[in-house]
Amino acid sequence: MKPDRIWIPILFFVLLLTSYQEASAAELKGKVTSVNGFAVQVQLEEALIPQVGDPVTIGFAVPGTGVVPLEGRWQVSFVGAETIEAEPVGAVARPQVGQLVSIYSDQPRRLVEKPQAADEAYNRGENYYYGRNGVSRDYRKALAAYREAADLGSAEAQYSIGFMYSRGEGVSADPAEALKWYRRAADLGFAKAQHNLGSLYREGRGVDPDYAQALMWFRKAADQGLPQAQNSLGLMYFYGQGVAVDYEEAIRWYRQAAEAGNASAQANLARKYYNGHGVAQDFGEAAIWFRKAADQGDIRSAATLGFLYEKGKGVARDEEEALRWYRYAAEQGDGEAQFNMGVMYAKGRGVPSDPKIAAEWYRKAADQGDPQAQFVLGTKYEAGLGVNQNQDEAVRWYRLAAGQGYEKAREALSRLGWR
Repeated sequence: MKPDRIWIPILFFVLLLTSYQEASAAELKGKVTSVNGFAVQVQLEEALIPQVGDPVTIGFAVPGTGVVPLEGRWQVSFVGAETIEAEPVGAVARPQVGQLVSIYSDQPRRLVEKPQAADEAYNRGENYYYGRNGVSRDYRKALAAYREAADLGSAEAQYSIGFMYSRGEGVSADPAEALKWYRRAADLGFAKAQHNLGSLYREGRGVDPDYAQALMWFRKAADQGLPQAQNSLGLMYFYGQGVAVDYEEAIRWYRQAAEAGNASAQANLARKYYNGHGVAQDFGEAAIWFRKAADQGDIRSAATLGFLYEKGKGVARDEEEALRWYRYAAEQGDGEAQFNMGVMYAKGRGVPSDPKIAAEWYRKAADQGDPQAQFVLGTKYEAGLGVNQNQDEAVRWYRLAAGQGYEKAREALSRLGWR
């Protein structure tokens, strides 16, 4: 058969199918505006919207021939005030942005903006989510209200649905479903959704890892002034993920987020000053930013601030202040701070010496797997300092530390005749 005759049976089939569909349903025409795998987002020409489940055809124009459909079938999977999405049914050809779309709907609805209704549904969802304004917390009812608002175009509600799928609240945790809802809200410009979408791409949750996509979404959110996105963008530049390593650019984004009050960025900026990464080493500047982060509850910053006070780096040496910050972090479960609390009590720094309390803190750190704490606790059992002398218990802790490669523990075992 000649090539120019191949289109004849195809066109006949298309015309027959279209005629049948037009006879029973309204045809809503539009174009593909975004492609995600084989799923698409669609912009329609008229202010009519279809129903979820309506059949969709996607095709391309051939000059002198008309519209030729792609292989396969799609159906409407989501209808919002500003977003219509279609997903494939079975195997399909890969669509492209700009291709023509026809949606056949038996009951199309005229698009009417309902911002007040969307806000009311979203606020109802917030009440159920947080259990406030006279209602008990109910994640399922929150999700239902958010879906109602999302269908009316609320980006905040779409983000909230994504958040609930991400955490498994009211539904089974489903990163792929979270990604879908975050993308809807992100496409509407919602900065928190853009950041969370970037995080999923960076971590490879619900989607294959893609640093380029992560960087793009982080930047969109950061350009809107979202501090957590600015911090994430700083991380990307610092580690060279999706972009060349650029310490100066990383510091710039960390600083923007830190000055906006983001605790993670304050801690990151402090560590860069502490280690001299991307900036000149400056313990005084590090202490300033560690304190800001610690004041917001950042546990690692509190522990490091305690160390700076103990050693007098960047601040006047103050063992009582060191003890205060160590205690704060240790009581929150920080293993390094727990070990340092043991040292402070063992040596009487900032507090009267107390071998028993020292041993208690060493044990807390050792129970978290800290090899140095395991070794020191072994020495306490061997010598009977703060605990009842017990060589078997000493050997047990030495072995745990030695199993992690702690050389002093191996030497202690050898000295005691153990391997």
